[in-house]
Amino acid sequence: TEPVFREHLDRGLAYLGKNMYLEGLPRLLAGAPQTLPIRNPGAYSFPAPPSLEALRRARLELVYGASGDPVLGPAGRTTLQAADQVEAVGAAGYTTHGAVPYPQTPFGQGLKDIAALLTSSEVTLEAAHIDLGDWDHHDTMGVLDGEFAALVADLASSLEAFYLDLQAAGVSYTLVAQSEFGRRIATNASEGTDHGKGGLMLVMGPGVNGGQVLPTSWRTATEADPLAKIGRA
Repeated sequence: TEPVFREHLDRGLAYLGKNMYLEGLPRLLAGAPQTLPIRNPGAYSFPAPPSLEALRRARLELVYGASGDPVLGPAGRTTLQAADQVEAVGAAGYTTHGAVPYPQTPFGQGLKDIAALLTSSEVTLEAAHIDLGDWDHHDTMGVLDGEFAALVADLASSLEAFYLDLQAAGVSYTLVAQSEFGRRIATNASEGTDHGKGGLMLVMGPGVNGGQVLPTSWRTATEADPLAKIGRA
């Protein structure tokens, strides 16, 4: 039955290593063909000592290659192929083409991994997704040295390194940064901001006519504005 096949599939895929295990596809990429969640491409390697790698790989290829199951067979073979491609990219040894190094943060290193995929001749990357979480600051946001300031600094420095890297490499891309919901303008009693209706989106890339705030008719809002205190619908 399908649950049994799913159990065997999960075991087989998990055997490829924790960095290759399917943890769930981001909703942004749901329904897209040939998608694969990878926790850390830069740290991926086949989970076996050098003396056993060829034997383990041969056994997995034998199991999945001989499987006639419509779920188990194709999924196993595709995962093995993806593992080979990720390892061939060599993201761990990637060196930026730009003058600014990537921050030593999960987000910064994640963008570095994406840059490695974009500049590699081993893969053709159509879309990638990466999260920078912990923006839900209902209290103690801080101004210049709080949690919010640290997140903005990570976002800005990581995007700067990514931009300069791919600009020097001559790679075409479009980066879209957005939040799942907005915040209110007014500060709450806990020195934070609650969920609100306002939000924004940042777009970056060689094909973007940047340096603009759109729409140009955006009206300025203040804490006194009634909309500043309206929460999420």
